[in-house]
Amino acid sequence: MVSLQAFAIAFVLSVIAGLWTAMLMARYPVVERIANPYLDMMLAAPTVAFVPLFVIWFGLGLPSRVGVVVSFAFPLITASAFEGFRGVDRQLVEMAQSYGLTGRRMFAKIALPASLPLLIAGLRLGASRAF
Repeated sequence: MVSLQAFAIAFVLSVIAGLWTAMLMARYPVVERIANPYLDMMLAAPTVAFVPLFVIWFGLGLPSRVGVVVSFAFPLITASAFEGFRGVDRQLVEMAQSYGLTGRRMFAKIALPASLPLLIAGLRLGASRAF
């Protein structure tokens, strides 16, 4: 039960942070230029090697378990969500803008449905790797 609690907390945090980061990276090129090298590093690094660091930093309690699961799931969720958001058809976005759609409504009506296949794939990969 303790492990399931840590997994649930960490996976929810990974999904929220990953989607938020991917959305910012897709919307603002400067955020992409800053965050992309770190994301690539997190994807390429052997994340199992960071487990002892989390234990040293946070101890043996819940925070270290949550940190380990987040380090496993966050990069995959972020990378797939970013590719999904970046791959949204520009013509759809331009059409929606011509009808006055902006901000949250643009995200909810255009970006999210168009990127859903890659988002779900990232969630599946993140969940399996985190588990």
